[in-house]
Amino acid sequence: MKVPVSFVFREEQTDPIYRQIGIEMDADTVEIIVDGYLDLDKVIGCSEFYEMTHVYCEGHGFLIDLPLEEFKNLWM
Repeated sequence: MKVPVSFVFREEQTDPIYRQIGIEMDADTVEIIVDGYLDLDKVIGCSEFYEMTHVYCEGHGFLIDLPLEEFKNLWM
């Protein structure tokens, strides 16, 4: 089953492209949020990461912008 989710990618702000496009923040990292779909049949585990969920699939893991309890209700 595939569900819509927002994937969260974290990057160091030291990349000069952020300043070139006008993003200047006090934080050391920038979060980039991308909407997409997650195949729940490929998920092998999950853990809480602050207010988000770290999802584990075979060979890789990623963050999604969804609380752990909401994700568990979709997945289990």
